Amino acid sequence: MPFFSKKKKEIDLPMSEEEKTVKNLADILNQKTTELKASYEGGGFSSKDTEFINTLNKLGELYTNAKNKISSVEDFKEAINETLDKLPKDQTRTFEKHGYDSVAAYDIGRDSRKILHDLQEQLENQPKPKFH
Repeated sequence: MPFFSKKKKEIDLPMSEEEKTVKNLADILNQKTTELKASYEGGGFSSKDTEFINTLNKLGELYTNAKNKISSVEDFKEAINETLDKLPKDQTRTFEKHGYDSVAAYDIGRDSRKILHDLQEQLENQPKPKFH
């Protein structure tokens, strides 16, 4: 075995408070996205609904980036804004069950935006990092 190995060991560095905040909010995003998906699937949406799947994919992309690439609150805010721009504006749809329109109108655009706006609000309420 050669003295110098081409493989580098990965070292886990301790996370800053800001990174922890981003990762925690990413987990909240993932949880809310999972709840949104379950709610919509219960209402009749499926993998055949392209706007539904595209919206879930965009939220999933944001989650993945927040977990793996984004380490600052400002970058996360920017990523949320970019994702908001990609989400559908109005996607209201009612379902007919047993000959009657269902009471619930589903709006994937509105509901996914609410998740991101809630995250933005939590990011705004974070204490600013102190520099020494």
